[in-house]
Amino acid sequence: MVEYNFPPRVGVGVIRAVKMAKYLPNYGWKPVVLSVKLSNGALGFKYLDAEGIPDLKVYYVRELVPLNRLVKRDIHLGWSPSAFLKGLKIIKNEQINAIYSSYPFAANMLVASLLKRVTGIPLLVNYRDLWINSFFPPPPLEFSVQKIMENFVLKSSDAIVTVTPSHIGELKRFFPFIKKVNVVRNGYDPADFESAIPVKFSKFTILHAGDIVGTRVKRFIEFLYALREFRGTDDFQVVLLGRVSPKVRDFVSRLEINNIVKFEGRKPHREAIRWILGANVLLLVAAAEYIPTMKLYEYLASGNFILNIGYEWGEAGKLISKFRAGISVVPDKKEISKAIKDVVYGDLLEKWAGPDRKGIEELSWPKLAEKLASILNSIAR
Repeated sequence: MVEYNFPPRVGVGVIRAVKMAKYLPNYGWKPVVLSVKLSNGALGFKYLDAEGIPDLKVYYVRELVPLNRLVKRDIHLGWSPSAFLKGLKIIKNEQINAIYSSYPFAANMLVASLLKRVTGIPLLVNYRDLWINSFFPPPPLEFSVQKIMENFVLKSSDAIVTVTPSHIGELKRFFPFIKKVNVVRNGYDPADFESAIPVKFSKFTILHAGDIVGTRVKRFIEFLYALREFRGTDDFQVVLLGRVSPKVRDFVSRLEINNIVKFEGRKPHREAIRWILGANVLLLVAAAEYIPTMKLYEYLASGNFILNIGYEWGEAGKLISKFRAGISVVPDKKEISKAIKDVVYGDLLEKWAGPDRKGIEELSWPKLAEKLASILNSIAR
């Protein structure tokens, strides 16, 4: 597994690799990880310790030159030479049967592609995000260079995996030679929910877990405008877990809804699960319609009602509808206000029969690892 983004590095990007490393051994695959050594003073955490993955081998090499500072996209090409050389040694010593790499970052994909071309070992490329055709396009010259890189990677690959169906059309639009793209979604870990005791709230609670920054801010402000209609009420509260944009905090004060909105900051992951389980309604604000946030899968696993500020045709909206897990509301303050009335004061929750728990189980990391293992089996030498 060629993964620049791996513990002790922090961030949501490490979760998929860690969960696959945890559960792939159940299906006959033993991961060996090649990652970057943290620079002195860099922020790290003991995520792997919490996961308890036995006998996982992780090789770390230094990033020689931080070339990502020279380009708009964070591609970490300065890690590639040392990673490639280390990768050759790992392949020689560890009896590797397949190579797995993820985007982001480009360095993962390029190193893995070079290893494939030199050794002939089958390559699976995994898209957590789109590369050149993402919604943060690079400048024209850099776009052309990176398209050449991505073309090289895809023509080296033996299997392509992405986390959402909406990526398939985009990939084939830029690279029409692609024949098949497999979908292995992100998911939730049942182990995170074992023995988790729900937080007991003193009143009806709508909870948002996750950071409210970047592209989420505009939609969340529409939600705040809808809340203004209820200012002064003591019937319910909106609890926010995670980082919150200063702009959002400012709007809460300006709209005089401080008595409703409660800022709780970031919580350890297991603790956040307890808060999710204890809420009456889980608020989801998508960053983009075609990218389901990782938090959605834990929302689904909780079994609690989801209020999605987004469109039914979006990736999150489709999953929520498919599993009967809640409703999607267009990001308009009048529509959101109506939805709040329905869930807090109406009989919507009483009439709700609950989600399709059996279907949601297919989104657990053990089930997803089984699917990935099947794809690896199909290409392994």
